Amino acid sequence: MSILLGHSSIRPMTSVLQKVNQICEKEMIGFALLSKKGFLRAADSLFLSFLDKKIISVGTIPQADIEKTFLTKILPANASQINTWIRGNTPASGGLWQTSVPFGEASLELFRAAITDSDEEAVLFFRVANHSASLDNSLSRIFTELSEEMASILLDSLDHEKILETLADPFWEESNLPEPPKIFLWTTSKWQKNSSLIQVSTRTSADHQMPITTAISAIIPEQVIQSISIPVSRSFFIKEADPESIHMIIPLFRETSHLGWMLQKLTSQEQKETSNTQHIQQKANDLTRKIFRNREELRLISPLNRDPDSALLSRRGLIDGLADLIEMASLRHQGVGVIGITLTEARGVFPLVEHLELFTRYSDLLGRMSPMEFLVFLPDTSRLGTEKALARMKTALLAEVAGNSSLLAKFTSCHAPEDGASPLKLLRAAFQESPQTRMDIRAKNPFG
Repeated sequence: MSILLGHSSIRPMTSVLQKVNQICEKEMIGFALLSKKGFLRAADSLFLSFLDKKIISVGTIPQADIEKTFLTKILPANASQINTWIRGNTPASGGLWQTSVPFGEASLELFRAAITDSDEEAVLFFRVANHSASLDNSLSRIFTELSEEMASILLDSLDHEKILETLADPFWEESNLPEPPKIFLWTTSKWQKNSSLIQVSTRTSADHQMPITTAISAIIPEQVIQSISIPVSRSFFIKEADPESIHMIIPLFRETSHLGWMLQKLTSQEQKETSNTQHIQQKANDLTRKIFRNREELRLISPLNRDPDSALLSRRGLIDGLADLIEMASLRHQGVGVIGITLTEARGVFPLVEHLELFTRYSDLLGRMSPMEFLVFLPDTSRLGTEKALARMKTALLAEVAGNSSLLAKFTSCHAPEDGASPLKLLRAAFQESPQTRMDIRAKNPFG
């Protein structure tokens, strides 16, 4: 394999690297993946040979050294092009930039493509052309063909950073837990049918003056972790054979994407200390937000559409999200609860949105179907659980919302799969007239 990674791979990357490597070798392309901090995350042998680097830890090559080396081999008159290629100071529309500069009797074709929206994470291609004809779209075509593989390599590195950052938190030592948490991720960017789980752990090397911690991974056999292999959205506990031990199992679940798990072993006494479990849950939630953001930036997970006024999920986002929740729930023979809320006056939007976010769970989804219609999705919930959640929500809103303007809201509920197996059927059922309960909401006046 002539592609080197600047980190220990978290996922099995052999097939991904082979595909990238085969195309680069066939087309005689120098390839590098540039990090947000200006270091190489990955590079092939042609790119490294141009830098006069034979065997090297890729992650130690700074951006400035790359620029300096290329400038010594190219006419100084082309310094601005090299600067733009490496640093991305003036990215073109869509994050693509390409040019050609003289290189002896030939020319050097340069191509830069942003992998994330910010243009900070980018792939660099170069190719020596034995002619000075204008560039065609071949490098663009190759990037398009390899863009998903590039994103996978980058995701592997970004997840590596976030996991190490989480496990390095002093909390794990200060809390006197029996062992560090175990983190499991899917081999794919999020849960899909037939995805495999990998366990990510850390190893600290003592062979250096300063200890170096790296992340290592291994695919977990299905039977080893069968009890948690089906994705859920809420934490739970599993007792071990040892009566003094218990496992806190926290899904890394964001919106409708199940990304993996965090497992924390506890003793009975530690389990009783709510502050510990709350901190563990918070650390898991923080890690989930970080690795979910990685997938959004790399466009491996499409951000669910948002309503521009309330920032809740839009109609399209609700349909896409509900489809994922129904599929996951069907594997566990669980259900998805849906609560519909219909306002009669627009003045109720502000207080309703404000209080829905206070009285829903971390795993619940909030959305806006229309200017006056709102939805709450309750993953892993029975019909009885949906009805109880509806009662709690109504009670909480009545207790918290106070003011002078009296607005009328209608609450309805339904449940999958009984009321519909498809997202559209379920959304229609959510606003049906029966069953329903009417209530007065005393809305806060946002203008004082």
